[in-house]
Amino acid sequence: MDSLTRTLLILIAIFLGGIVQKNIPGYALRGFAKLQVLNLQGNRIYSINKESFCGLHSLVDLSLFQNRLTSLPRAAFACASNLRKINLSRNKLATLDPQWFDGSLFLRSLVIDQSTIGRIKVGPWKATNLQTLVLSKNNIGFLNSNSFTGLANLKTLDVSGNGDRLRMSEDALTSVGSLEFLVMADMEKFSMTGSFRNMQNLLHLDISYSLLKISSIDQFTNTSGLRVLNMTESYLKAEDLVGKHTGTSLFSGLVSLQILELQKNDLNNLHDFPGIFTPLGSLVELDLTSCRIQHVASGTFANLTTLQLLSLTNNDLTSIPKDAFQGLHHLRVLQLQYNSIAFIEQGLFMGTNELERLYLQNNHILTIATNTLAIVGYHEITEDRTPEDYEYQLNLMFHDDEEWWVNDFMKPFLEQRMPHLERVIFGDADLHPGLFYLNAIYDVIENGHKTILLLSNQSFDDTWYMTKLRMAVEHMNDTKLEKVILIFLEDIDDDHLPYLVRLLLSRNKPYLLWTEDEEGQEVFWAKVQKSMRSNRQMNNVIPI
Repeated sequence: MDSLTRTLLILIAIFLGGIVQKNIPGYALRGFAKLQVLNLQGNRIYSINKESFCGLHSLVDLSLFQNRLTSLPRAAFACASNLRKINLSRNKLATLDPQWFDGSLFLRSLVIDQSTIGRIKVGPWKATNLQTLVLSKNNIGFLNSNSFTGLANLKTLDVSGNGDRLRMSEDALTSVGSLEFLVMADMEKFSMTGSFRNMQNLLHLDISYSLLKISSIDQFTNTSGLRVLNMTESYLKAEDLVGKHTGTSLFSGLVSLQILELQKNDLNNLHDFPGIFTPLGSLVELDLTSCRIQHVASGTFANLTTLQLLSLTNNDLTSIPKDAFQGLHHLRVLQLQYNSIAFIEQGLFMGTNELERLYLQNNHILTIATNTLAIVGYHEITEDRTPEDYEYQLNLMFHDDEEWWVNDFMKPFLEQRMPHLERVIFGDADLHPGLFYLNAIYDVIENGHKTILLLSNQSFDDTWYMTKLRMAVEHMNDTKLEKVILIFLEDIDDDHLPYLVRLLLSRNKPYLLWTEDEEGQEVFWAKVQKSMRSNRQMNNVIPI
């Protein structure tokens, strides 16, 4: 038996889920010198050795997602000398040892989600070029200054969903001063003790859905580069956002902040602290949805001269002082729906000449003072190009498990109701055969009028599919056009929604939900047709 035949038999054994392949022998895959992507997801691999991937000098992307690994040998991937990306999610790695990645000099992305990790061994990390580290939904108990030693080039760190056990010392992030994106959401409890104080390169911080305890008001001193701060549902009160004796705002120092998300906190007495938002002179979006706000003081938004979107949706407002929005000359979107507002004062919108979208539905409005709304102009801005101006009129992305739905429902709909769409891409099968996979995906996204992504539990577990979604959203940000439509084929538990999808939903981006009800399907297809007509301009970017 020659080496290539032996390699093929081993691969067959690995990929067939019904066969228990407990380990990958050394040099098992030596016959694939040009192999770039190796996906061993959803098998029963219990162990690998340091020679398992020897000979794979072209390998850049390796997935061992959802196997039975409990530990790895030192320098486990060093043989694959060009490896850029490793996914070890959904294994049983109780301890994370940085030595596993010794010799992986080109490693850029390491994802170990839901793998029962309880602690990180003292390093140092020798995969010094690592830029993305995802350790979400594990059982990590403590992070200190030794947890990330050696990762001087780390840009993105995700430790979200580590329950109520995670504690972090004040110096835990000192060795990753280059960090730009930090996600610490869904942690049940987190004490802010100054860990972010000197992170000058940090651009995006997500500490949402956690019980925040703030030890002092100077948490963001010198964090001057921060652009996005998400503190959604963090059990905050208005008095937590200011110094008790000095009146200093928690947001002092955030001179570059553009997006602040505070929805689902208890800010019912926000009017007692009108200087909370004063330091945020660069703010573009402020989300105060569902914060139990009863009153807005005249000076609450006084210094937010660059603000374009303000959401006060679903609060307890009964009235708004007529000078509440003075100075908001660039405001484009104002959301006041689902309150108890009974009266709109004359002059309330004076000076908001750029306002494009004003939402007042589901209030108790009885009277609108004369000329109050006369100065407000509303128009929906769409791009000049039509679907026929694009190389592809529709790009449909779906997981292999959803191909039946495409054949049974989507294709008949397009044939019967939208026969004019002649240039449609149906999944990977229609991608340009002469391009590398990622380049081919980008080609249809960039040159397509609309991209529809079908979402299901299976697609969320597929790393490649989530990469496609991220690429589509990045293109939306680049073009400032809402070119992406999400279709949910089933109900998804909140715990299973990826962060990016939750972010899109929180931004009210277009999405549709499939239903088995025949009448409901008529409404569904009507919405698809409407969404396909044109691309609306976006008022904000998605902070990915």
